[in-house]
Amino acid sequence: MMPPIVEKRRRRNGRWLLVLLFFPGCMLLQGLMLVLGFGRLPWMIEPYFTFLAPLLLLVAGIYLRAKENGFKKTVKDADYRICTTCGFSLEGHESIGICPECGEAFTFRRLTADWREFTDPKQSFWRFIGAR
Repeated sequence: MMPPIVEKRRRRNGRWLLVLLFFPGCMLLQGLMLVLGFGRLPWMIEPYFTFLAPLLLLVAGIYLRAKENGFKKTVKDADYRICTTCGFSLEGHESIGICPECGEAFTFRRLTADWREFTDPKQSFWRFIGAR
């Protein structure tokens, strides 16, 4: 099971990625129109900006991956004692209880299992290709 806080973060990152894709997508469309012979239209930006599209996508992908890896490191550093619903640190709390931030019941055994699935690179690969 993917922790709900992770799903929420990925949805938010996905929205930013759509915004980031809009500008390079427009530039690629403009380049395609130039290649197909439509000529230069008044609303087009300079053609050499078209080649920045792949670079912008690469930078956005690296940034979002670094953010997720930073979050994984935070979870591991907290010994997996972070609420899966709201992300609140549960260090110093009893092994069974209720999150003071969101009211979700937790056990450290369940938290550890959920977070290990998220932080394990092998599990991430299989989830990425949709096999598990």
